[in-house]
Amino acid sequence: MRTTRHRCSPPLPRRPSPSRWHVYLLRCRDGSLYTGITNDLDKRLKAHAAGKASRYTRSRLPVTLAYSEPQKSKSAALKREAAIKRLQKCGKERLLAGSKSRTINNNQNQPTKTHNPMKLTDYTKTHLPIYEVSLDEPPETRWHDVAAEEHKNIAAILRDTVKESAQHADRLPSWLRPSAILGGKGLARLGGWITNSVADMFGGEYAAEIRSIAATTNQSLGYVTLGNLIYDLTQIGGHWGVGCSSFSCDIEGMPTLVRNMDWVTPRSTGKHTRLIKFCRGKEHYLSVSVLGCVGVVSAMCPGKWAVTINQAPMNGTKPGYLQWPVLQRLRACCDKMGTYEELVADLQTYQTMTSFFAHVIGTKPGQHTVITGTGNTFWEREPDAACLLQTNHFVGEDLEHHNPPEEWEQDGTVWFNDTFRRLRSLQRRLPEPPKTLSGARKEILGGPVTTTDTMQQMVFQPATGAWRVWVRR
Repeated sequence: MRTTRHRCSPPLPRRPSPSRWHVYLLRCRDGSLYTGITNDLDKRLKAHAAGKASRYTRSRLPVTLAYSEPQKSKSAALKREAAIKRLQKCGKERLLAGSKSRTINNNQNQPTKTHNPMKLTDYTKTHLPIYEVSLDEPPETRWHDVAAEEHKNIAAILRDTVKESAQHADRLPSWLRPSAILGGKGLARLGGWITNSVADMFGGEYAAEIRSIAATTNQSLGYVTLGNLIYDLTQIGGHWGVGCSSFSCDIEGMPTLVRNMDWVTPRSTGKHTRLIKFCRGKEHYLSVSVLGCVGVVSAMCPGKWAVTINQAPMNGTKPGYLQWPVLQRLRACCDKMGTYEELVADLQTYQTMTSFFAHVIGTKPGQHTVITGTGNTFWEREPDAACLLQTNHFVGEDLEHHNPPEEWEQDGTVWFNDTFRRLRSLQRRLPEPPKTLSGARKEILGGPVTTTDTMQQMVFQPATGAWRVWVRR
């Protein structure tokens, strides 16, 4: 993302005469925006499609022509290009609003539909199922019905995940790099003792669950393992379009948790989100899950607690490669279905592979906390205002030195880390807690908190058992 202090000009016609200079924007497959200039738009687009125009877009095909703007001269085009490159992402999205797009594949240009990039769909209106996974069953059979029903969708998101990982293989740990590269080339057999050893890092039950999903869907164990590790691996690699925003407050005396999950690895995450009800006896908790992943990112146990995980920076901390992956650690804590106090304590018991923020609420007034874990050290942060807020950076004098800079310059472009902007936006929106559940959700809508990267959105109130989930389709 890039920063600016400039105002956007209104969109102009997309396809003027190719004999004039143009500034143009391409939306890449990973969601990033590429800005360039040309005096022959059609020729330049064909060069991008062929992978000959830019190293940046060559590794992110297909790309979409999102916007073009004519200029009187090359000098004017260069100046306008520089101004657009300094725009924040929300400014660029405003610039693109209303313009039509074309997807540029390797061999053809195809028109695509325009749509509201901020719109998410209420899960109850998608006609998607809420699956039950019984913890009373052996781990080898728990996921059989889900995997059998969703085998095509699981294969699709694993394929997307492996391809995305292959493109960023240089950022992955050396012991996983070969699997990602081979997977990106379509080589599905990534088993062997390395993959089996990695799968065993999840613990006995979860390793068995991962193997059963691989067997039922006829997918490589390496693919399924990589899909279950992607949260930690993107963190270790200093990735590439992830972010979460959450706040909690008391509404009519009952703790309520509101949360966005922004995730682009891969961008089909929203499409492959499913609700999973983990059951043991008469108790259960609801998890907002991604197909193929046995871990937990966001969950609510009615009458007890709700919890979500936000990614934390790795600056100044070292990954514990032989420790629990974060999402499987949260799953282990949730599976106990204990009290709010027990969940808060359990989250601070074992070392994890990477750092995390766990936003937890209970059922009684004031039961709100954010647990910060940096691998083997933990802190608790209680509310110091009407609402407890968390995005993706450390809060507190003892931890702020781990944060990345808010903005920096690289290769002549100014970039910014939007976690700070999201937090400031929530602070402005929430001087007082909202009065209703629908009002709570409204406070998280719109930029910079909700963006085109937002894949899941949810409101949890465990005291009443009320929940609402929205997904990007």
